[in-house]
Amino acid sequence: MANGLLGKAVSVANQFVQAYQVPATGVEFATVSIHVLNKDTAIGRVDIAVGPTDTPDDVDFISFKDELVAEGGVVEHNCFLLSPGERVLVRSDNAQTIIRVHGLEKLAIA
Repeated sequence: MANGLLGKAVSVANQFVQAYQVPATGVEFATVSIHVLNKDTAIGRVDIAVGPTDTPDDVDFISFKDELVAEGGVVEHNCFLLSPGERVLVRSDNAQTIIRVHGLEKLAIA
């Protein structure tokens, strides 16, 4: 069971990167907050999805084309309850977007 920082990643321009995945076994659920920061000198756009695969369906998006102010723009999504196997995926239009996922995992009790 993890608590605090659950995952982090740096974007790859125009590709989804996985910042965190809830373990498929041993965890009942995870409660997470997703923090996305633009370090680029230009305005950035990000898509954020939570879903069961590396390629999100339309219904998996929690944020689409959010604009991030240059050099320090931030978008946050808090208190998401994720099921085992679900992933946090972020796609940015630049390679200087930082993604951090904080929260806690609740152990499954046998």
